[in-house]
Amino acid sequence: MNANQKRRAKENKRRRKEEFLEQEPTSLEQVKNKLKKDKTLTSQQRQMVEAHVKLTEEMARRPQPCVLCGNPPDEVGMMYVTDEKLKKALNVPEGKTRMIPYMVCKECFMIDDLPTKVEEAIVASVQKNGIDVMKL
Repeated sequence: MNANQKRRAKENKRRRKEEFLEQEPTSLEQVKNKLKKDKTLTSQQRQMVEAHVKLTEEMARRPQPCVLCGNPPDEVGMMYVTDEKLKKALNVPEGKTRMIPYMVCKECFMIDDLPTKVEEAIVASVQKNGIDVMKL
């Protein structure tokens, strides 16, 4: 990546961050209402969104620190466990998918490649608690 590309990438990241911070937050009620009206979702997609909303509501009642930096959280995310070693470490039944909810602050939410960073943090947490996913 040359200097010009780096400068543009940095400017784009700054602009995305500013746009994100200026957005009006979407309430869970707005998401629920939109979900009721949306006729394009399959029943499986609808169930996944409803599960995400339910977990978001639950996590809002008992917030955890940002999974990446430990600061107070602003956003709720969901990691779908697809790595077979991690599935085994988390005792996910064969043929099933595990969703791991997590919270991040606004600063970490703007990190490029956020899903990868979150997955690394979750794997590190699993390893720290005595489950070495690399040995499975």
